[in-house]
Amino acid sequence: MKRTITITPTTRKRFLDKRFLIPVITILVMLGAGLTGQAVAGNLSDIKVPVAPGTGVIGEADVTTSQALTIIDGSVTGANAGRVIINDDNTAFIAPAEVYTGDRFAINLALGNDSENPVEAQITVLTPDGISVKVKGSDDVSGVVRCGPDSWALRMKANQGNEDADLIVIVSVSDVIPAGDYTIQCTIEPITFPQEVK
Repeated sequence: MKRTITITPTTRKRFLDKRFLIPVITILVMLGAGLTGQAVAGNLSDIKVPVAPGTGVIGEADVTTSQALTIIDGSVTGANAGRVIINDDNTAFIAPAEVYTGDRFAINLALGNDSENPVEAQITVLTPDGISVKVKGSDDVSGVVRCGPDSWALRMKANQGNEDADLIVIVSVSDVIPAGDYTIQCTIEPITFPQEVK
C-alpha cells in the first residue's frame, strides 16, 4: 500500500518552525565539531574523510602533511668513532659515538628547506649525564639562540638544501664520566605560532 504525503502550507510552516530547525542545526554543528576536534586533537594524517557513493568517487581520502625543514645528512668529527643515523622522515637523528673522558667532538648537520620562505625552527638535543652541548649555525642557518635547557631556536634560509653543514652541535665530555659508547638524540621541527585572537 502506497502512502502519499502532501505538503500543505501548514506542513511547510511546521518544517520551518524553530522547534524543528534548532535540533537539526545542532546535530549538523555537532557532526562538524567532531571532525574539527579530530584535526585539533590528533594527527591530520589520521583523519579519514568519507565520500558519498554516486558522486564520482567512492571510498576515503587521507589528509597528509609534510614538513619543509629536513635533515639531509650528518657526520661526526673529532670522536674516536661515531656516526649519524637519521630517521625515515628526516626530522630526527641519533649519534652514537665512542668517546674518552674530556673529549670534545662535533656533529655536523646538513639541513634542507623546501619552502619558498625562511623557516624558524627548534632543535632539541638530549644527552647522557656528564655530556654537554652547544649549537651554532653555519652556511644557511643563522640566529641560533638557546631557548630551553635542551633546545635552541634557529632560522633557515628559503629554498636551501645541499651537503654543506648548516648546523654544528659541539659535544663536550666531562672529566668525571668514564670512557665508553654514548648516544646523542636530536629532533628538529618548525616553530608554530598560535593564531592571533581577534
